[in-house]
Amino acid sequence: MQYWHQSMIANETESRHLASEPHMRVEVMRIETKPTSALFDKYHGELLIVVWSGNATLHTASGAQLLQAGDQCLLSNGEAFKIEPEVNGNAIVVQLIWSPGLSQCDKCEGI
Repeated sequence: MQYWHQSMIANETESRHLASEPHMRVEVMRIETKPTSALFDKYHGELLIVVWSGNATLHTASGAQLLQAGDQCLLSNGEAFKIEPEVNGNAIVVQLIWSPGLSQCDKCEGI
């Protein structure tokens, strides 16, 4: 069992990888500035985004969604996205749960 107390995640001061299994990756990201890049689409499968602190806007090809601490959003089929803090310089902390993960495993190849 791996246990992560909510205060540890919500008060994270930097981005870090928490765990990986063959079909899952869990990481925490601290985002302080608005990205200038295009939407991120270098994954397959599903992504659950959990906002632990701060306010953010989640951008996808189909639109934008304001997210607040405690909100969750599920992206499917490798949907491209980017996450921006609502106010540049005000950090947000999000937990990203990738399934099956960022890169295809041997069992997923060809899917």
